[in-house]
Amino acid sequence: ESVAQFFTSLNIPHPELMVYVVAAIEFIGGWCLILGLASRFITIPIIITMVVALITAHAPEASLALTDQAKFVAQAPITYLIVSLVVFAFGPGWFSLDKLFCRTCCKEECSKKEK
Repeated sequence: ESVAQFFTSLNIPHPELMVYVVAAIEFIGGWCLILGLASRFITIPIIITMVVALITAHAPEASLALTDQAKFVAQAPITYLIVSLVVFAFGPGWFSLDKLFCRTCCKEECSKKEK
């Protein structure tokens, strides 16, 4: 309820619904990133959420991007945004469920080609 009131103060449309949408994106997306599952796909809504957070809730600090970079970079959405952009650009890495599934699929394709 208090988060919905906070979203209302930021003029976010449908604040009651957005509370659940943002919570689901952050919770499910966070676990997907930890496990490396559907990593590139899940970073898209996380990136959008972090950009909206910077524009709305962290607007005063975001306006310091060119004048006081230390305060700008210290904001939590910046850290999450950078991590999400890196995962989106480079993929989840070797220790991920995505890579495990890829190796499993490639082995099956290779064994089919040999037959």
